[in-house]
Amino acid sequence: MIKLSIIITSYNKGQYTKKLLDELHKQLTNECEVIFVNDNSTDDTLNIIKEHPITSYKNFVLINNE
Repeated sequence: MIKLSIIITSYNKGQYTKKLLDELHKQLTNECEVIFVNDNSTDDTLNIIKEHPITSYKNFVLINNE
């Protein structure tokens, strides 16, 4: 059962995204979900998110606004 939802919005923050996802990955539990909203970034943000292991978790959701 999800008890906590973390919503992260991002636009061209690739330089911070990997560190953020690494820290979330360490702390992610079955009671927590992460919703990451990428707002049409023009840098490497989307690639960093897609390549990160956290994306394989069922409680991680990526919304990519184009």
